[in-house]
Amino acid sequence: MEINIDRIKNRFGDKVLKEDIVKIYQHLKRINDVIKLRLGLEESIVKYFKSKLNIEICKENISKLNTEIRGYQNDMRLLNIEEFDDLRQNGSLMNFLWNIDNQKLEELHNMGCIRGEEYSEIKLERFRNNRDNYSKNYNEINTDSDVSRIVM
Repeated sequence: MEINIDRIKNRFGDKVLKEDIVKIYQHLKRINDVIKLRLGLEESIVKYFKSKLNIEICKENISKLNTEIRGYQNDMRLLNIEEFDDLRQNGSLMNFLWNIDNQKLEELHNMGCIRGEEYSEIKLERFRNNRDNYSKNYNEINTDSDVSRIVM
């Protein structure tokens, strides 16, 4: 071999395995046999592993930043729901929501302030109440003018 594997290994300590150095050596040697590498074979291998280790550091940093971003996104989401969560914990959210008109209720649901089941429960109960009131009013109208007595 034209390189000193132990010298390269010592530059990186436990971060690089000898098998990996040999594998990259064989890869770069095939290129070097066709056209000489500008840095030379050994320095090209060193540069390869420096780059590889820097990529790993960058990935770790990206992971940390993504975690930080998720934290900020969660903080932003909590701004929308904190008061609703307080009402929910007190057991007074549903009473509060009953006093809100349907349009505002739908907006709160779309913004993620209230849960789907809370929204659905109120909408369903309001629908049932409207249906029952309509049915009751319709029956009252029909008893006033008895249709069954009309003769044809």
